[in-house]
Amino acid sequence: MSSSSKVNELRLRVEELYAREVILLQSGRYEEWLALFSPSLRYLLPTRTTVTERDAMVPRDATAYFDDDRESLEIRVRRMSNEHAFTEVPPSVLRYFIQVLLVESDDLGAITATSNEAVYIHRGSRPVQTFTASRVDVLEPRGEDLAIRSRTVVLDQRTVGNLSFFF
Repeated sequence: MSSSSKVNELRLRVEELYAREVILLQSGRYEEWLALFSPSLRYLLPTRTTVTERDAMVPRDATAYFDDDRESLEIRVRRMSNEHAFTEVPPSVLRYFIQVLLVESDDLGAITATSNEAVYIHRGSRPVQTFTASRVDVLEPRGEDLAIRSRTVVLDQRTVGNLSFFF
């Protein structure tokens, strides 16, 4: 198989993983979504800070909206799956848009996927929210599939409201 064919095959596998993920998230199947992650996962959503007068923003390592390992993400999933999750009554309408920009692999089998993400959230009579972000995932082979080992999402917004959903 040519190098170009391998890259295309790898990109297709990543896009298929993301398509499954979007379907699970949009339908509120969070337990199944969690199964897409590696047991050793890190799920990071850092805060941002303004560093120049032109308002260029960079992620901060010291603070984060989320910095989850497997256990803490499982707790958040259980909370969201609970019928008493008051922030989601009635449930939000979610739409995810993922644009894969670059897929690379290393000699050890890890795959790094860089993408843009937009999340559209409609909650009844509340104003519509749209979040845009850059996202870097490190994926690992799991049988014929891929598992998400780490995810770093850097929001374009500096201030956010309710984050009762997953990126």
